[in-house]
Amino acid sequence: MQMFDITGRKIANLFDGLIEAGAKEILVETNSFPSGVYFVSINAGSQKQVIKLVIDHR
Repeated sequence: MQMFDITGRKIANLFDGLIEAGAKEILVETNSFPSGVYFVSINAGSQKQVIKLVIDHR
Protein backbone atom coordinates (compact mmCIF):
# COMPACT_ATOMS: atom_id res chain seq x y z
CA MET A 1 0.00 0.00 0.00
CA GLN A 2 1.60 3.23 -1.15
CA MET A 3 0.72 6.90 -0.69
CA PHE A 4 1.19 9.52 -3.42
CA ASP A 5 0.90 13.31 -3.42
CA ILE A 6 -1.27 15.24 -5.89
CA THR A 7 1.58 15.29 -8.46
CA GLY A 8 1.86 11.48 -8.41
CA ARG A 9 5.11 11.39 -6.44
CA LYS A 10 5.32 8.45 -4.01
CA ILE A 11 5.72 9.85 -0.52
CA ALA A 12 5.20 6.83 1.73
CA ASN A 13 5.03 3.07 1.78
CA LEU A 14 2.20 2.48 4.27
CA PHE A 15 2.23 -1.32 4.25
CA ASP A 16 4.21 -4.03 2.54
CA GLY A 17 3.16 -7.62 3.04
CA LEU A 18 0.27 -10.04 2.84
CA ILE A 19 -3.09 -9.75 4.57
CA GLU A 20 -5.81 -12.42 4.60
CA ALA A 21 -8.86 -11.80 2.42
CA GLY A 22 -11.79 -9.90 3.86
CA ALA A 23 -12.68 -6.42 5.05
CA LYS A 24 -9.84 -4.63 6.85
CA GLU A 25 -9.34 -1.30 8.56
CA ILE A 26 -5.93 0.34 8.34
CA LEU A 27 -5.13 3.40 10.42
CA VAL A 28 -2.69 5.92 8.98
CA GLU A 29 -1.04 8.53 11.23
CA THR A 30 -1.30 11.73 9.18
CA ASN A 31 0.39 14.23 11.52
CA SER A 32 3.67 13.94 9.59
CA PHE A 33 2.03 14.88 6.27
CA PRO A 34 1.09 18.45 5.36
CA SER A 35 -2.56 19.29 4.65
CA GLY A 36 -3.52 18.41 1.08
CA VAL A 37 -4.91 15.78 -1.27
CA TYR A 38 -3.24 12.37 -1.44
CA PHE A 39 -3.91 9.05 -3.13
CA VAL A 40 -3.47 5.63 -1.55
CA SER A 41 -2.86 2.73 -3.92
CA ILE A 42 -3.79 -0.77 -2.76
CA ASN A 43 -2.81 -3.86 -4.77
CA ALA A 44 -4.53 -7.20 -4.18
CA GLY A 45 -3.32 -9.82 -6.61
CA SER A 46 -4.41 -8.67 -10.06
CA GLN A 47 -6.72 -6.00 -8.61
CA LYS A 48 -5.73 -2.42 -7.83
CA GLN A 49 -7.71 0.26 -6.02
CA VAL A 50 -6.84 3.93 -5.58
CA ILE A 51 -8.45 5.88 -2.75
CA LYS A 52 -8.43 9.68 -2.46
CA LEU A 53 -7.35 10.92 0.98
CA VAL A 54 -7.78 14.54 2.09
CA ILE A 55 -5.71 15.68 5.07
CA ASP A 56 -6.79 18.91 6.75
CA HIS A 57 -4.89 19.98 9.89
CA ARG A 58 -7.00 23.07 10.61
